[in-house]
Parts: sequence; C-alpha cells; structure tokens
Amino acid sequence: MKRLLQKSLILFFLSFFIFQTNAQIGQIKGAVSADLEPAVFTTVTLKSVLDSSMVKVAITDEKGAYTFPLIPYATYFVEVSFVGMNSFSSEIFTLDQAVTTLPEIILERAANQLEEI
Repeated sequence: MKRLLQKSLILFFLSFFIFQTNAQIGQIKGAVSADLEPAVFTTVTLKSVLDSSMVKVAITDEKGAYTFPLIPYATYFVEVSFVGMNSFSSEIFTLDQAVTTLPEIILERAANQLEEI
C-alpha cells in the first residue's frame, strides 16, 4: 500500500512538471518615446485583462525599449508612466506567439506641468 502511494505521488508530480514545461510562453517587446526622443527610464507595467492585476514591470533602456520575457500566453494591456507626462494605457492585446512587438508608445506632456521661471 505504501509503495502504491509513493508511485502515485511520483506520477502526480511528474505529470505536473510535464504540464508546466509545455505551458506556452512568449515575449512582449516595445518602445516608448516623448518629445521626439526615446523615453529613458520610463515605467511600463504589464497587466492582465482578467482582473487588471500587475503581471510584470519593466523600465525602458537608453533607446526607450522594454521587454517582458517569459510571459504566459494570455490577454494583456500595458500602462506607461513617466514624471511630467500623461499616463498611457494600451489597447488590449493577446500574446499568442513567441514574440509580440507592440506599436511605439508616444507620451504627451502633462498640461499641468509648471513652466520654468
């Protein structure tokens, strides 16, 4: 009886592991610009459409590019924020291939930005 229980547990964990390794995973890429320049160090948040929960956060590099690696296939949207700029929410998109490249996001300056003295 004990041996049967051990074999059952081993089979259960092996099937779980096999299921996990077959999960479809992709990558989401894109770029952000502002004032005709790459938006460096901008926060890009990947959110699930199901409940708007945060999935991952990325910071843009010196070219304004961001990447979300190892993302399970599902439906998402991104939110982008940067000091002095209006926040941006993307259209809903579905990750269903190895690499999904989103259209460039162009941030607009916030209207309530203080003028220089």
